[in-house]
Amino acid sequence: MRRVLAVLLLVTLALVVVEARVTSALVYSSGTITATGNSGWLRLPTLSRQTGIEKGHMRIVPANLATDETLDVTVDFGYSSAGVGSETILTFTQITSTNVAETKQISNAVPSWYRINWTIAGTTPSMDFSMYATMIADD
Repeated sequence: MRRVLAVLLLVTLALVVVEARVTSALVYSSGTITATGNSGWLRLPTLSRQTGIEKGHMRIVPANLATDETLDVTVDFGYSSAGVGSETILTFTQITSTNVAETKQISNAVPSWYRINWTIAGTTPSMDFSMYATMIADD
């Protein structure tokens, strides 16, 4: 009986550790944008003790998009709030009135600091977007 309880305890602890490494969150909400810009350097949530993420995905969801507007988005990852060692890791397909959301996989380890860059175009460009992420922390 003690062995069974010990095994159950170990399995439970393993599940808690795995669960603690997985985070899903809204990582950016742009507010209304009317020009090209970026988010500035931000840190992925709940990863303050880890150096980055092992894998995951990010999803962009636009709102208030007019028929002639386009939005191009890239995501850079870096090692500090100053973007040390930054590299563009994700490039989303252009967002249009017919292509309104996209999810990109992060298949290799990346640092925990990120910056979202956007270029908006159209007759009277004005829209907003949100970026969501699901990540597995790097130990």
